[in-house]
Amino acid sequence: MPRPLVFGNGRLLVQLDDKGRIRDFFWPQVGIRNHVGGHVHHLGVGVDGRFSWTESSDWIVSQEYLKDSMVGVTRFHSTALGLEIEARDEVVADTFHRALTIKNLSSVERQVELFFSQDFRIAESEIGDTALYHPRLNAMVHFKWNYYFICGGRSELGGIHQKTVGLRGIGGLQGTWRDAEDGQLNGKPIEQGAVDSTFSVLVKCPPTGEARAEYRITCTHEMPFLGCRLPEPGADSSAKAAVLDLSPLPPDVQALAKRSIDIILTQIDSGGGILAANDSDIMRSNRANYSYVWPRDGALVAAVLDRVRLHDVARQYHEFTIPLISDRQPFFLQKYNVDGTLGATWHPWVFDGRPSIPFQQDETALTLWSVWRHVQATGDYEWLSRYYKTFVKPMTSFLTIFPTMSYDLWEERRGLHTFTVATVVAGLIAAAEMAVKCGDESSQASLGVASQAKAQLLNLHVDPQTGAFLRGDESLPGLSTRWDRTTDASLLLVGRFAGLAPDHPVVMATNKRVEEELWVHSAIGGLARYSGDYYGRVIDAYPGNPWVITTMWLAQEKIRAARSLSDLDRPLELLQWAVERSGTTGVLGEQFHPDTGEVVTVSPLTWSHSEFIATCLDWVEKHRDLV
Repeated sequence: MPRPLVFGNGRLLVQLDDKGRIRDFFWPQVGIRNHVGGHVHHLGVGVDGRFSWTESSDWIVSQEYLKDSMVGVTRFHSTALGLEIEARDEVVADTFHRALTIKNLSSVERQVELFFSQDFRIAESEIGDTALYHPRLNAMVHFKWNYYFICGGRSELGGIHQKTVGLRGIGGLQGTWRDAEDGQLNGKPIEQGAVDSTFSVLVKCPPTGEARAEYRITCTHEMPFLGCRLPEPGADSSAKAAVLDLSPLPPDVQALAKRSIDIILTQIDSGGGILAANDSDIMRSNRANYSYVWPRDGALVAAVLDRVRLHDVARQYHEFTIPLISDRQPFFLQKYNVDGTLGATWHPWVFDGRPSIPFQQDETALTLWSVWRHVQATGDYEWLSRYYKTFVKPMTSFLTIFPTMSYDLWEERRGLHTFTVATVVAGLIAAAEMAVKCGDESSQASLGVASQAKAQLLNLHVDPQTGAFLRGDESLPGLSTRWDRTTDASLLLVGRFAGLAPDHPVVMATNKRVEEELWVHSAIGGLARYSGDYYGRVIDAYPGNPWVITTMWLAQEKIRAARSLSDLDRPLELLQWAVERSGTTGVLGEQFHPDTGEVVTVSPLTWSHSEFIATCLDWVEKHRDLV
């Protein structure tokens, strides 16, 4: 299920589903310790002797962000109950705050009871949790170790009205949220183990009038003792302003680009780690998630952050990666947690019966490329000099050992892949430039290997039958070459990273072949990853599901090749295709059902938003060149 509303500031990340329910709750680091983990915080309504959860069929739900803000709005409308509820949500400091407006559609005064149910699995485990009612705060407190979550609410009629805590998932107990359905909570003040809590707040609505209430979850590292007051959230100083002039683009495209920056920032930890995605529903099919830092994604996202002048955020990311590189390990492994530890992986440390370190060479190459772009954007050569020997130099030395077998960018197959070779070219050229700036005489060696890699691309990685790039060489050691002729969207990037002009015959042949073979000819459209893509596959009639990043790569290549303003029409259509996929809140998923357009796998995907912004910037720059 997608997460159409996300709120975060680098410490606290809260994500809602399309029913307006809290489903992901990270604190105090984004990407580590999802304290809800896909379970549900419910909102219920009692009125006129009837009870209803807002996720039920009684309610029609719509969502959006307020313009030019990260305040989310979820509207619940129930003709059956004669009520409308508007929830305005935001994260401020270490508090999730929800302001509710309850509108009475009836011509008589009514008392409405709002029920709030909390289902924490603190530190991603229900073992040893405690939930209690704190009388001085008039709030529910869930805690374990040094994680404390203070959950409260109030209205003009007062604070918590009814409350209870209890066990769930034990002995057939579903939780206290079920206890609420008769409108009565039993008032139990404390429970330990696998626990949840529910409380209510009363409001009085005049005839065809409104009432207001609020709900909040405040995160602390200490138990609030008697005499304490519920802490008030202070001003959030984490807001960052991007510089984004997209005036030639249509308003809806500009709006999604601006929203994309806001969404990307919610997925970045305060320590610099750029998370791929934090939608925990992916764990239904695999007990793992996307809450990791992939150096490939991070390098590409950081480069976009520099393009919109969020240099401090990009630098924080690069400084996050610096301790991961050393002379002993001059390359990145697949992915990392935001504390710098190695993330879960599926890559074996043995290949063809031999020990083999499962690195992905493109992640190291793209990091060099991205670091150089950051230095170019900031002009901070002192920063580069500080980390050159311990960070840039080891990665450069690693890339000069060419060719090297590694996993492809989709992390599915091992070999010598065309996309990876192109990133080696880009990475070594960047490394050579940095060497010159730092007085290192090795620049010519880097350029020599880059030239060798580029020559190999054009001499060996081109299909003589089609004139287009092959996906790569998947030979086993000691065996004859086995070229992979699968059409793959990553080949769209080869020309750019290898420094080939958009009108180079191989580039043109490749782009043509990719578009013809990977375009999804359905009502949804978009570009698949590669022919026969199995990941998230729902219909065999198509090459795969359409992805945002691949569709944006197609647009970027068309922009690169544009020679007149009319040549920008098709890439603009592709940008608007992404706008259509983003729904009412501007959240872009990874991939979509080719017939229904529903999100498949995770949403939001940081990389999707990044590629959308990059495409907008490319389009505007080319438009200005052509005018």
